[in-house]
Amino acid sequence: MEQVFIKSWGNSSAIRLPKNVLNELGLSNSDVLDLEIDGDRIILKKAFQHKTFKERMNEYRQDLCISHLLQRRELLARSFVSK
Repeated sequence: MEQVFIKSWGNSSAIRLPKNVLNELGLSNSDVLDLEIDGDRIILKKAFQHKTFKERMNEYRQDLCISHLLQRRELLARSFVSK
């Protein structure tokens, strides 16, 4: 178990998360965390983030490209079998 210290940060208090913890959890400086208090525990979880419209469109385009290639391959395979 690692220990961290509470330090002053402006008018607030903060804890620093060690780099190895961030790496192990796949977190980076700009990530958003959900904070939950459970008795004497502080639980931090990576917050769910919705994808941007651009990210969704890129995924959709990739799916369309793959789907198109598979359909084309099937049509080509059928044309060789029917000859």
